[in-house]
Amino acid sequence: MKLSTKLSIVGLKMAATIGIMELEVPCDSLLIVNQINKEYITKDDQMVAYLKIITTWKSKFSRCNFIQVRRSENSYVDSLTTLASAIDFQFRHEIRIKYFSKPSICKFDEEILHLDTSSGWRGPIIAYLKDGTHSVDKAEARKLQHLATSYILGDLLYKKSYFKLHSDPYLRCLDP
Repeated sequence: MKLSTKLSIVGLKMAATIGIMELEVPCDSLLIVNQINKEYITKDDQMVAYLKIITTWKSKFSRCNFIQVRRSENSYVDSLTTLASAIDFQFRHEIRIKYFSKPSICKFDEEILHLDTSSGWRGPIIAYLKDGTHSVDKAEARKLQHLATSYILGDLLYKKSYFKLHSDPYLRCLDP
């Protein structure tokens, strides 16, 4: 049951990514279709979390319907599968599959994201551009002075483009 739900989430994300506005999602599980359409109450906590994700992604479409298709009436999908496996290998298109090692949902106590707020490699450049602060070592100070000529400091640090055209954009500097 949860596999169908996970596949539905992945399918909704893919459809939204490529810009589809109207979507009809066939599913052979009547239980899942009725839970998504809010005709059945969902008691399983994990399923409730999956349904919240599905509801969020459904809202990105102008029309998104989940319909139940009986397995016996699902011959169209079976035919497409058979046809795809019969096509010669050289005519196949590459299909990238994204594997999710963690579930789409997680509890807050399981995963905490720690942000590094240090300025990293940009710190010495920003300090020099802001108030002329540089290293005591003369060789390091010269390197920094030379390096700083390639950067501009506004609200953020930007690197000048390699091309000296006045229409070239500045490149925003990020930490790795």
